[in-house]
Amino acid sequence: MTDDRQQEYLTQLRELLAVRFSAGELRTLCFDMGVDYDDLPGEGKADKARELVGFCERHDELVKLVETGKRLRPDVAWRAAPESKAAAPSPQVSITGDGNVVGNSNVVQIVKATDGSTISGVTQIGGRKKQGG
Repeated sequence: MTDDRQQEYLTQLRELLAVRFSAGELRTLCFDMGVDYDDLPGEGKADKARELVGFCERHDELVKLVETGKRLRPDVAWRAAPESKAAAPSPQVSITGDGNVVGNSNVVQIVKATDGSTISGVTQIGGRKKQGG
C-alpha cells in the first residue's frame, strides 16, 4: 500500500488521531482494539498516533481502527480507506473432476498427447475459444 492516495489517507488518519483524540482517548482506542499502547514506539500523543496508524496498516487493521474510532468519536468525519491494487482479491482457481482448471470465469482444459510428449490447452474466455500449445 504505497501509492499516493493511500499515503495521503494514512497521513490524514494520523493527523485526525493526533488532533481529535486526547492521550487518554488514544489509549482507550488502543485498548478497545487489543493493541498495547505502551508497546507502540515513541513518546507523546503524536508519536503514538503515527505508530498506531503504521501498526494497523502493517497488520491490515485500518478498517478496525476506523470502526473503533467511529464508535468512540462519532462526531468526527471518518473517511473510508481508498481502494488499492494490493487490496484486490486474489483469483479463485479450482480443478474440476474432468481435469478442467476454472478461475475468474475462464476455463482451461488440459489435453495431453497420446504419446505423452506435449501438453496443449484450450481456453474458453467470454464465448471465444483460444488454442494453446
